[in-house]
Amino acid sequence: MISIRILAALVDGTNLPRVDASPAKLQDILSIIFGTIGALAFFVMVLGGFKYVLSGGDPTKVATAKSTIIYAGVGVVVAASAAIIVNFVLGRTP
Repeated sequence: MISIRILAALVDGTNLPRVDASPAKLQDILSIIFGTIGALAFFVMVLGGFKYVLSGGDPTKVATAKSTIIYAGVGVVVAASAAIIVNFVLGRTP
């Protein structure tokens, strides 16, 4: 096998692309991602509510609807926690 040092010596690093990754751009991208996750979780909660209303008293459908609402709520909590952690790491307040 070729050693990593030999490969590193063969690679010319002058033509590598430069990345402009400022914290502000990262914050904007993550805000869009977390906003999308929150909107999807809200949609799933509404869908679970419709399932609950339209269950007609069937215990299996009621249980499915309740679990959908609970899982969507957990998703909202996880997404909000992730946003708070990212803002803390980047040194910004929401």
